[in-house]
Amino acid sequence: MNQPSSEKSRVSRRKFLKTTAGVTLFIGAAGILPQLVSCRNKEAIAALIKTQPLTAWVEMAPNGDIIIFNPAAEMGQGSMTSLPVIFAEEMDAVWEKVRVEFSPQESEIYGSNGWGPRGKIMLSAGSRITKGYYPIMRQAGAQVRYILMHSVSNHLDIPQEELSTIPGHVVHKNSNREWTFGEILSFLNMPEDLPEFEEGDLKDPKDYRLIGKIVERTDIPSKVNGSAQFAIDIQLPGMLFGVLERGRMHGAKPQLENKTDIEAMPGVVKVVELDHGIGIITDKIEQALGAKEALKINWIDAPTKGFNSEDAYEEYAKVASSSKKGNVIVDKGNSQNIARRISSKYTVDFKNDYVYHAQMEPLNAVVQIAEDGSQAEVWVGSQQGFDSKLGVPKTLGIDPDKVKVNLQYLGGGFGRRSMTDFVTECTLLAKEVKPSPVKLIWTREDDLTYGAYRPMSLQRLKAGTDRDGNLLSFSHYIIGDGNNLLASGARNEFYDIPHQHVELRII
Repeated sequence: MNQPSSEKSRVSRRKFLKTTAGVTLFIGAAGILPQLVSCRNKEAIAALIKTQPLTAWVEMAPNGDIIIFNPAAEMGQGSMTSLPVIFAEEMDAVWEKVRVEFSPQESEIYGSNGWGPRGKIMLSAGSRITKGYYPIMRQAGAQVRYILMHSVSNHLDIPQEELSTIPGHVVHKNSNREWTFGEILSFLNMPEDLPEFEEGDLKDPKDYRLIGKIVERTDIPSKVNGSAQFAIDIQLPGMLFGVLERGRMHGAKPQLENKTDIEAMPGVVKVVELDHGIGIITDKIEQALGAKEALKINWIDAPTKGFNSEDAYEEYAKVASSSKKGNVIVDKGNSQNIARRISSKYTVDFKNDYVYHAQMEPLNAVVQIAEDGSQAEVWVGSQQGFDSKLGVPKTLGIDPDKVKVNLQYLGGGFGRRSMTDFVTECTLLAKEVKPSPVKLIWTREDDLTYGAYRPMSLQRLKAGTDRDGNLLSFSHYIIGDGNNLLASGARNEFYDIPHQHVELRII
């Protein structure tokens, strides 16, 4: 790997210092959530106390131990390993000395592109994590390597182009000297600007030691020995528990008939009437579940009353047969006007019913709000959605930088945890009993009844073959109520079909 050919500033020293100061804001802020430390891995905290930040992505200790911050959710797919491996490869770090922590939720710093006009966001979905973060982690790792060589060059007055690295060391071959990464901390010299490296300046793939090789996953040992922490494991001093009874139909409004009786039940701290349901906050989770069973609610009719999926399918079929134009996803050749070459035609309808995500860990979150309502802290297993800080700032009417998110392992996501409805619910409950932290738990029954089901859809496929049975044309119409995700997987790039047409018709 060479010195950078481009000196375009990616991160200025001033911006870096501002960033690292913001990362630790909530640990030292007066009167806000001092129990944060008790919720993280104790070994990692011990390491953090000894470490020194190099950039927003990495901290290092004098003994060479390294903490790399991972921006993606870990729900079993391995991002807690794959992204740090990319970083460590370019940094030339020794993998055995690497620890991994979740990064703060700061999209400007830790977000990735690839989500259209939304810009940089932190979202772990669509199998895009490794692809989206590969160039980002390479760049970030290379910049740390640059900082280490720059420090040696500045401290010992050695031209930086004479320096190189081997795993865990900066090397000066001309004098046969080398310095461990940890040793360099004693004379660390941050450059005023960090360069943005071109592709040719980064490590050649043929020289990879980690990428593409078998490395031990960082999350497996703790998951095997039981020390891995999921959001549902979070325990905080003085924590209360919350549950919610929601309407059987989307949009139904509750009218609670026995509020006084519920408030008198053992352990009940607060009954919260929300637009879409009734929340109960108690000292213990079993008290919350018992009180929930005793609720008497009159549900005002919802707009969805009377919906019938079979009737909807009939409507979808009419739309499929109509001349209505939809969103054309693929239009190759001219599948509409080659009738004279078609010998046989085929039309088949397929139905996709509603599908439940069925993640192993039911939805849950912990939220604590400062007594004056000015700050909040969240513990959650989230794929992190499009909303900054999981919608909490909007719910509370505070700035995003006043919300601290502590990401935990996810017991399954499948896209469901990219939504923030359960975090919003927990925030609304915690707002009623601040500054006490509240853990909201969806029961398995809640999760099944109120899941964000994949929308049903009708898939109409049309095909035409010539006299020899060769497939000439293929048309695919997707009809349903939803958004462009309905057409996921419909793009056909793997078969040589001369005439193709894929179209999404949203009801």
